[in-house]
Amino acid sequence: MPRKTAEALATLAVVERMPDDRPAPPEQLSEAEAEHWRLIVRQMPSSWFTLETQPLLASLCSQVVTSQALEERLRGFDKGLLKTTKGLDEYSQIVRLHLQVVTVVARLATKLRLTPQSRYDTIAASRATRNAAKQVSDSWQAPKTGAG
Repeated sequence: MPRKTAEALATLAVVERMPDDRPAPPEQLSEAEAEHWRLIVRQMPSSWFTLETQPLLASLCSQVVTSQALEERLRGFDKGLLKTTKGLDEYSQIVRLHLQVVTVVARLATKLRLTPQSRYDTIAASRATRNAAKQVSDSWQAPKTGAG
């Protein structure tokens, strides 16, 4: 692995000194994609998205908007057309495409460590799930009264 130049190290140092500077959406994103960018960036620590992760984040935002457009097409699809071969083929094609896009969204979100799966190890996830289930179970118990 080649050594880093002094110039490269100086650039890295400048980036590290600006932890509160959240990245703005790239200009090539649509307004809907940029809004998703802002929502995601606001939810994470200020230094979460470094320069090398921003292309992945841009792709994620684009794919989320695409997924939403496909969901709208599925919701608006005339279910009566499913009785025809052509209608069934068209609906199936949209479903397959939507599944592919959602799979990409899930992978990008995981790679960017935005999902619970990517932030917990197996033991911590098991413990968190067990504790959450206990809280729900306890909240459904009838309150105990002192009179008896």
